[in-house]
Amino acid sequence: MNFSVRKNCLLCQGSDLVEVRREANNLKGDAILDSYLREDSVLLKCGVCGFAFVKSIPSDGGFYARLYRDDARDVSIDFKFSGKRLIFKEVLKTLGDSLPARARLLDIGAGTGAFVKAASEKYEASGIELSESSVAFAQSQRLPVRNIDFMDLKSDEKTFDALTLIDVLEHLPDPAAAVSKFRTVLNSQGYLYIKVPNYPVQAAKQDLMKSLGLSKAGIMQDYIHINHFTMSSLCKFLNANGFTVKRSGYSAPEVWDLTWADAPKSVLHRRLYNWIVLAITNFLNLASTVSGLNLGLNFWVLAQKS
Repeated sequence: MNFSVRKNCLLCQGSDLVEVRREANNLKGDAILDSYLREDSVLLKCGVCGFAFVKSIPSDGGFYARLYRDDARDVSIDFKFSGKRLIFKEVLKTLGDSLPARARLLDIGAGTGAFVKAASEKYEASGIELSESSVAFAQSQRLPVRNIDFMDLKSDEKTFDALTLIDVLEHLPDPAAAVSKFRTVLNSQGYLYIKVPNYPVQAAKQDLMKSLGLSKAGIMQDYIHINHFTMSSLCKFLNANGFTVKRSGYSAPEVWDLTWADAPKSVLHRRLYNWIVLAITNFLNLASTVSGLNLGLNFWVLAQKS
């Protein structure tokens, strides 16, 4: 087993780090994954900027290829019945105040292309994605989604007016290197839209769910979410690394698609779930806006290249 130990803060490079959380990983019955998942995940928090990150992560690329492989499931569900449709509307509304029609937009971590399709109604949208099966499906829908790593984008083109990362940055081993790369492929006044989970509130939610016996999952289980942001830590980082934060806010939730005829949950279950999740999310987002407290479960930041 090979682990990469992250010793300094990935955002500000500070060394004032405190262990704030330890979680057991979820063994999957897979010989390759299980050898890594026997180790607990340890969350370190930076005393300077507030960013938190998993201390040690597998350095074997094969681990992540196996962890994220989706060849055993029907990826078309992600496209036809995306639970992120409210989030997509929110992204497009936010971008609509800054981007002109037919601007060039690149969605990073595009999956099966559901957001690319939604964005294509107004923008010249395309996407990149590492999952081969998701890319194959997107291309079967005649969507411009490519199977490449964002670090392989040509730095001399600078052709994009906007980059979007919807629930992506929390997965990347080196968020600082990622943001540096994003600057090289944006136009001089290009925009970067990032949506991520709000770490302190997500931790509190999972602790509550565990205490009620409703979930056994953690916030960093299986090395999936390895970066844990607050709105403050992400905004400070972007402002210090070649961007100017223009707007930020708390995000809409993922919900069930009620048109999914053979969904694993009944329509009644999905309606009840959606009602509860929307009620809680709207309350927390409103309370955050009114009080100034950090209460939303997820947040977004819109920054412009400076």
